Amino acid sequence: MEKKRLLLYWMLQECFVSLAIAAMYMTNGNLSQFYCAENGAEYHMKQYILLSVGCFFLLSIFSFLVQKQIKKLCLRVRSIGEKIWSFFESMIDIILEHIKKPRISAQYTTTIRSILIAFILGVGYLAHMAGARKYYGYTVIFMLAFFYMLTVWTLPERKCEYKLNGVKIAWFSLCLLQILSDLVIQKKTGFLGLWMLASFGIFYRAWERIEEPEKIWNDFARAVEILYLLTIGYCLFIEPWWNKKEFLYITEFLYPGMWKNPNPFSIMLVLFVLVMLYRIFQIFSKKQRYWKITFYLAGLLFACRLILLTQCRTAILSCIVLFVWACLFALGRRIKNIKISPSRVFAILMVVFLIIAAVFAVKGGALFSKKGAASTLDEMTSGRLTIWQGYLMQMNLWGHEGDALVGGVSAYAHNVFLKMMHTYGIFAGILIFVLLIEVFRRAFLYWECERKNETSFLVMGILLTYVISAMIESVDDLPMVWQIWSSFYFAVGFLMIQDGKQGCQND
Repeated sequence: MEKKRLLLYWMLQECFVSLAIAAMYMTNGNLSQFYCAENGAEYHMKQYILLSVGCFFLLSIFSFLVQKQIKKLCLRVRSIGEKIWSFFESMIDIILEHIKKPRISAQYTTTIRSILIAFILGVGYLAHMAGARKYYGYTVIFMLAFFYMLTVWTLPERKCEYKLNGVKIAWFSLCLLQILSDLVIQKKTGFLGLWMLASFGIFYRAWERIEEPEKIWNDFARAVEILYLLTIGYCLFIEPWWNKKEFLYITEFLYPGMWKNPNPFSIMLVLFVLVMLYRIFQIFSKKQRYWKITFYLAGLLFACRLILLTQCRTAILSCIVLFVWACLFALGRRIKNIKISPSRVFAILMVVFLIIAAVFAVKGGALFSKKGAASTLDEMTSGRLTIWQGYLMQMNLWGHEGDALVGGVSAYAHNVFLKMMHTYGIFAGILIFVLLIEVFRRAFLYWECERKNETSFLVMGILLTYVISAMIESVDDLPMVWQIWSSFYFAVGFLMIQDGKQGCQND
């Protein structure tokens, strides 16, 4: 299994390098010409594909000839990485050992953790309303304080070894690359990797050392429920959605809730939908208090209603994928002995995704009340293709200070890969891609071994929602603002220590 995974990574790397070399060769190093048809730099796709295939073939031969040297280099790099990671975790262990654990009952401990997680998820909203860029430093300070308090209430109960896996390597490497990029080029939202290590990193280690890591997800769900109750109160009593005249967004009437923009509000609602489904599965699993399902179904329907009012296609697509995943999860709980390979699950989800995408493309104008029909794919994506093209033309090795200028105007990337590559250099895109592959692989393994555990449903649901929204929306353009961004890194921390193997023990 390990050899197959390494072979897959090698092929993906070779494909990426081949495509880049072919593009550089055809444009003489100026990638911006690759997209500018008006400058006479039009290239046939056939020529580009043939050149890329040729590069891939030559690189494969070269890799085969020097595979022994590459293997030795990889082993040496891994050994160095293990030493760095063990040193990092040993320093965290020293800090954790000198913190006194509060003497309080387990019930109050979970309540306090839920409140702290709610604050961590809510900091993004406050930063968005006040000005995420203007008060970025204060937001980081508040985030660090809440994470340290959360770590205190999640103090370790046991000792564990220092073990590396793909998720730890990818996440730690990404943080180090972000720190290095910040040292070379100062960012407007600087040193993201540093404070991620100082907040998420310490909490991850404390989380790894507790007896039952799954319990944190129950606290997480309760925190989301707190935010949902506040949202319901706001949408019903402070700014009800039926006052349509007050919710003019650009040229259309879209309900933004307590946000300035309906898109982050709708993605937050998708997180509410996911937690409602998680609670419903928990009730069926425990086979008690079925009357609670009524409240969670009401919350589920209310969240779906608000999502339709926002008319956010990303949120609607995420909800449909979540409902499909809920059906697969329920089916997996009923059928114990069935073996489902990752490729089959991926094929099922891809077929569903293509069907949904086709419906959106053909019936998009009928599904939404947005003014004017989209005559081009760029209009259909609200100008995102133009933005993505602008970001691709401005890639470099060490990143940029801020957002890319598209048509003379600063614009968000609306894509996690383009954002990472533009801000922290092209290699950051490779690391975030490897991180996503690894977390999905371990999430699938965890679900495969723990099909009756609702935590596997929640973790995979967070990953699916994040990937869909991060590929289309500006989730990673402003860290900490979107709740799904923080939720994703909670899932990353959990999958560093759990994958379902050997009774949900570490690798």
